[in-house]
Amino acid sequence: MESYDANGYTQWIRSLLEKLEPALESQLQTIVTARFHPHVVLLDTEVFPDGLREGVPLRMFLLDAHNSEVFHHDATFFLPSSIGLLEAVKEVIPPSEEDRQKLYEEAGVETIEIEMSTLIEWFVACWMRAGGQHVTLPAYICRHDDQESFDLHQMKWVADQQGKHTHFLPG
Repeated sequence: MESYDANGYTQWIRSLLEKLEPALESQLQTIVTARFHPHVVLLDTEVFPDGLREGVPLRMFLLDAHNSEVFHHDATFFLPSSIGLLEAVKEVIPPSEEDRQKLYEEAGVETIEIEMSTLIEWFVACWMRAGGQHVTLPAYICRHDDQESFDLHQMKWVADQQGKHTHFLPG
């Protein structure tokens, strides 16, 4: 019998995300080997609190030294703007499993919080397998609008005291 607690939900979400690993790692391999526009100085991946019923809520932003998103029209460089990761995936939790998710919610499990934390752990593992440690730009993943980010080079959480990533950018 299934246990409707936080641990059970985490394990279930991990099993669903594991099926998407080849697709994410392939997309990340393209990113980690890309040639970025010179104005891009930071890769900021954000996890949005949208849940997993309607896709994978991950987006990578290409930021400049002013902490603004870089937009360009130069085809010699990687994408001209932010990147929706696994945009083709329309659902992680299929409609046939929504009742199962509701049972966890009814048991008091913070499903969105667990999904966001599990997505970050999963992304970090995929990033490393895709060669992310070789990216020369600073790279982070965080919850959208959070004051803490996971540094993908140092492999640790870092606090942001002054606003989104401003202290991570070169002087």
